[in-house]
Amino acid sequence: MRTGKLDRKIIVQSLTYTDDGFGGFTTISDTVAVLRAEVHDKAGKELLSAGKELTEKTISFTVRYTELIKPTMQVVYEEQTYSIEGIEEIGRKKGLRIFCKAYTVG
Repeated sequence: MRTGKLDRKIIVQSLTYTDDGFGGFTTISDTVAVLRAEVHDKAGKELLSAGKELTEKTISFTVRYTELIKPTMQVVYEEQTYSIEGIEEIGRKKGLRIFCKAYTVG
């Protein structure tokens, strides 16, 4: 993995769900790590759900290996929040490829 290609900053966050006292839940995000990453834009597409137009963006990030990242977390990149869809190890603990998706209503 070439360090010069890790030229973008991503924030990895864990999600905690707490009872709001009214039968629902509140989501709290905590920063787990701030990492340097190589960004691979994959694709975007528009969907129609419940009469509303959604935009889906697929992206992947390559980072140095860390054991901190879990599939239940989320990634913030350029003020957009992405849910982690999968994590793939590169080599023998050399790096990680994090596959993510984001949805926006528009």
